[in-house]
Amino acid sequence: LSLLKSQWDQQQWRNKQELASLPARIERIKGRIAAIEADIAVRRDVSGNRFLMEVEGKRYSDRVEAGNALLHAVHGVRHGSERVVGQIAGFRVAVKAAAVREFGKALVIKGGIEYEAGRAESPIGFVKVLENVLHRMELMLEEEREHLARTEKRMADILVEVAKPFDKVERLAWLQQRQREIEAALDLTKGDMAVAEEAEVSEAA
Repeated sequence: LSLLKSQWDQQQWRNKQELASLPARIERIKGRIAAIEADIAVRRDVSGNRFLMEVEGKRYSDRVEAGNALLHAVHGVRHGSERVVGQIAGFRVAVKAAAVREFGKALVIKGGIEYEAGRAESPIGFVKVLENVLHRMELMLEEEREHLARTEKRMADILVEVAKPFDKVERLAWLQQRQREIEAALDLTKGDMAVAEEAEVSEAA
């Protein structure tokens, strides 16, 4: 029972540590949700023949031409740096280049939050990864809402757990008291034995 109590104490400590971090985590998720909702509200429709993109100050209505311009802009970004190279659907488009060449360069869309668009090899591929992000905003919003629901449930569950007492506390207290009584009795017996031994020594002398 003492071992179980020790394990319970450790788990309660971990629960309280996690509980302390959850309010800030929940606020961050809520902030992302609000940002994505705002981005969806202002996102311009560039699907189909409504496509329009700006790269290095020049506007393109043709995806291949826009992709070629993007490809040129991406190659101009040095490793370990980031640069805004254009706009699409009302959002800035930036290139992030990893410090190590092997990790390559990635496109990001900058709205209320930053959306990772990923990497591409062909001109049309560069445009496609950006359009995929624009189309996925609703899905990302739903994922964040589910994340929020799970985190809030986790917080509620932990609050219940930390409020619970150790369920065998009375049994453990009784056993500890009994152990103290036994130890006290053993000490008394030891004392009686010591007196008896001294008497035997005296008689022998």
